[in-house]
Amino acid sequence: AHASRLRIPAEIPRPPLRNQSSIISSVEYDRNGKFFATAGVSKRISVFDHTNTMANAMQDLPIAHCPIVEMVTRSKLSCISWNKFISSELASSDYEGVLNVWDTSTGNLVHEYEAHSKRIWSVDFCCADPKLLATGSDDSFVKVWSTRSPSAIAQCDVKANVCAVKWHPTQPHTVAIGAADHNVYVYDMRKYDTCLNSFSGHKKAVSYVRWAGNDEIVSASTDSTLRLWHTAN
Repeated sequence: AHASRLRIPAEIPRPPLRNQSSIISSVEYDRNGKFFATAGVSKRISVFDHTNTMANAMQDLPIAHCPIVEMVTRSKLSCISWNKFISSELASSDYEGVLNVWDTSTGNLVHEYEAHSKRIWSVDFCCADPKLLATGSDDSFVKVWSTRSPSAIAQCDVKANVCAVKWHPTQPHTVAIGAADHNVYVYDMRKYDTCLNSFSGHKKAVSYVRWAGNDEIVSASTDSTLRLWHTAN
């Protein structure tokens, strides 16, 4: 589909925070599109009801910054990811290398992992297995976590700061990785000492990756370009 312009149907004002920045680092919808969450350097996760937000906008009513639940964290937040199977489960990563899993129905912390020695830039719940998460950090490691284990169950050393990780849409062991060395990598986390694919072409750090189907990856870079990669052999 093509569009010639974009329209803003709703805008949620950010509340004034004393001595804190209101920069939002991550916005994610849950699996049903019913709720969305925001997180950033204010050290809080805010969960909003999409239907109520849009209903007020359609009635031309003022929209206040009134999340249905907020979770406050110790450190600045870099990324959030909803569980693709459990609608109330949300993961967050922070600047201190901590991975948290939250129950958004109660606002309670469910799991906490001292995951990395440096800032985690990216966290992603697995698309094929509700127990698994992947994290990528400035310490150059990608790690796989299970909500049934207190420690990482797999890891790989990319030899460069990891800016982005995304699970394959159907395979519970394959992740795409964007790195500060300008490259995109694909790893099978069961054989984490061997890279399945690597793609070069960006001129600066790869800040985001996403699967576009089963055998294509879209990458975004701080060189201001998007690239599409074909992974099939």
